[in-house]
Amino acid sequence: MSDFWKSIDDTLAFQNNIPKDKLYDIIMNYCDLQRAKEEIELIPLEMTRMRSQWNDLKNSIGFKINELTKKEEISIFEVIIIVVMNII
Repeated sequence: MSDFWKSIDDTLAFQNNIPKDKLYDIIMNYCDLQRAKEEIELIPLEMTRMRSQWNDLKNSIGFKINELTKKEEISIFEVIIIVVMNII
């Protein structure tokens, strides 16, 4: 740790009569809270991205099912099994 930060730590601890470890914990809790707020703000964006991804996947599966049922004259159940096995 640099001398600058050490002097700030000493000054704050002396002026506020709060131990250094308590000040450190307060600062870390504040940083954790800020990070949590940022992550909470990202949830709607992530949900939108996931919804779009799942819709694209659903559409591609539906397209593949229609394609296979038209081409090969097999049952929809068999096509679903083929599609699922190809995805996995």
